[in-house]
Amino acid sequence: MQNLSISCALVSLILLVASALVGLFGVLQKQNSAVLITGFMYLMAAIFSTFSFSIIHFKRKTKRDCGVLDSQITHEFYNSRTFQPGEFYNSRTFQPGWSLQIGWTGVTICLTASLSWILLARFMRYTPGSSLLSY
Repeated sequence: MQNLSISCALVSLILLVASALVGLFGVLQKQNSAVLITGFMYLMAAIFSTFSFSIIHFKRKTKRDCGVLDSQITHEFYNSRTFQPGEFYNSRTFQPGWSLQIGWTGVTICLTASLSWILLARFMRYTPGSSLLSY
């Protein structure tokens, strides 16, 4: 599941870089379709980031990846036969930190930017080119 989360994050980063390039082209060349595609690329980046965070959340709640760690500990640590392997499972907790808050802030910024790009495309469509973005 960790590889799936990383691949969603990489797709999100690729979409952000590509949308920056397409958006720059769309604004400089006054291309309505490029600006609209930029808005949808930001929306897709937010969706893939949400997938990545959901996969991480599900992985931490299920604790399926702890089996390898427990098998390494049991051979040396449980030789005294006074401890049972399941006794320490509840002590392994995951606390979300500042990086999760920054990640969700990034998703919110992507959604806001997507809405802004889509609105800009709508304004470019219904406004004559001479009055919009004239330099």
